[in-house]
Amino acid sequence: MRSESQHVVMDFCLEHAESSPVRRRVSLYRGLAELCGDLREQKQLMQMADELEHADSLCREFRFNFTKPEGGR
Repeated sequence: MRSESQHVVMDFCLEHAESSPVRRRVSLYRGLAELCGDLREQKQLMQMADELEHADSLCREFRFNFTKPEGGR
């Protein structure tokens, strides 16, 4: 069972995670998973980290190649 202090830390981190850069957020979710003390919540946090990391990886692989058509403006 999580103490009140642990609950406050978890809530604070999750509330502020959205404003963090993606890589930091991934690390934060994984760290919280290690500390949370609840297997269901741990699994959910790890899944969030994995999905976010995968999405970030896909975005980094995507190459933006915008070209101006010949004769166009």
